Amino acid sequence: MPGEDKRSIARILSRLTEVFERAGIETPRLDAEVLLSFCLGKERADLYRDLSLELDDEQINRVLVLTGRRKRREPMAYIRGWREFWSLDFTVTPAVLVPRPETECLVEEVLRLRDSFRSARPRILDIGAGSGAVCVAVASEWHDCDMAATELSVAALEVARENARRLLGSDTRIAFLQGDLYEGVEGVFDIVCSNPPYISEAEYATLAREVTLYEPREALVAGPEGTEFHRRIAEGARERLKPGGWLLMEMGAEQRKALTAILEETKIFDDIRFRADYAGLDRVVIARRTNLI
Repeated sequence: MPGEDKRSIARILSRLTEVFERAGIETPRLDAEVLLSFCLGKERADLYRDLSLELDDEQINRVLVLTGRRKRREPMAYIRGWREFWSLDFTVTPAVLVPRPETECLVEEVLRLRDSFRSARPRILDIGAGSGAVCVAVASEWHDCDMAATELSVAALEVARENARRLLGSDTRIAFLQGDLYEGVEGVFDIVCSNPPYISEAEYATLAREVTLYEPREALVAGPEGTEFHRRIAEGARERLKPGGWLLMEMGAEQRKALTAILEETKIFDDIRFRADYAGLDRVVIARRTNLI
């Protein structure tokens, strides 16, 4: 607006939006609001109640530094150091993937199984814990279960433990194990769940720069097909999933046919179904191990 002070929230929001738009960021206004509210310690809605408020020198300098990071396409979750998932604020670092809203579909499907275990305390295994988003979210709702989680990355495992300590009050609610898939795991489980890498090498090249420049490639790319980890998890279920137990895995939208074939090839699953996300895309494959094997 004419005469508007260059230090006011209104002017800075407008300027940040222009900068992010020129940088090719998909949601420039939203990112401007999120970044400025983070810098000022305010809720986004509060910005519009104080549009005439002027920033001091320290606040201006912080905005400039963080704006430079966002212009270089660093994800806002890494800039802020956290991301909301399942109404919980998860600490995130470049050692872990930023939790995605669609992964809440996996949590929902695991929690739907609670009615099957009213008279028992189930053992649940989360493979590839990352930030701990899935296992911590499940444990926050399902108190009478024994949860274990594996993660190959030592740095990611420490993030998961920190999230469990902060969000659950203790990291002993979940047995965190460092290792590849089932490595280090003992015994059998009633439920095995995972958000494994499921991006093919060809698809990875088409992803946003925020992903390819900053998020850990090894947590995203499965291999040429994109289903390599799903196959290993399904085959490993022979030893680690109880008869009658459930396997749930997040998946890519075009992987239904391939995953159906993989699960059928194991010859241990007699119930295979799929859950779509809220965009109508296949997001979770759910399979029950037959009681006959």
